[in-house]
Amino acid sequence: MREDQFGRFVEGLEGVPAKLQSLLNNVTEEQLRFKPDENTFSLKENLLHLRDLEIEGFGRRIRLMLAEDCPVLLDIDGDKLARLRHYQNADAFLALKEFSQARVANLAYLRNMTGFQYHRRAIWNDQEVTLFQVAERWLEHDQQHLKSMEQLVQGFQGAAA
Repeated sequence: MREDQFGRFVEGLEGVPAKLQSLLNNVTEEQLRFKPDENTFSLKENLLHLRDLEIEGFGRRIRLMLAEDCPVLLDIDGDKLARLRHYQNADAFLALKEFSQARVANLAYLRNMTGFQYHRRAIWNDQEVTLFQVAERWLEHDQQHLKSMEQLVQGFQGAAA
């Protein structure tokens, strides 16, 4: 059962780049930068956040868990990164390309794991987690951002109607 679940996480993660590409089709720079309020990420900020978490968050975490016994995984402050890295001024389509490339590389790790490997453990936010649980949180994280982005795009489409 767990192997089937892990496979579903991998499949879900695999589909995210295409969903992002679909969401960004026909979106203007103004729409990419639109923030309904100061506490909500724009499409661009969501995308760059996903890229950075793919590379510096989840990608790094799985490699660390495979290389070390029970490492401590660092959390990443996405709001702080958005400010420090000026996400609103970045190239969204370059970020999508970088995200997609990193996702392909990370999926290669996940696809080649054995049942033993996805039961490897780490400490994350003062809790012990397995690589299986990290993959589950990874997909949940992606889905939350996709939902937020879909709502922004639907708002644009509703305004145009």
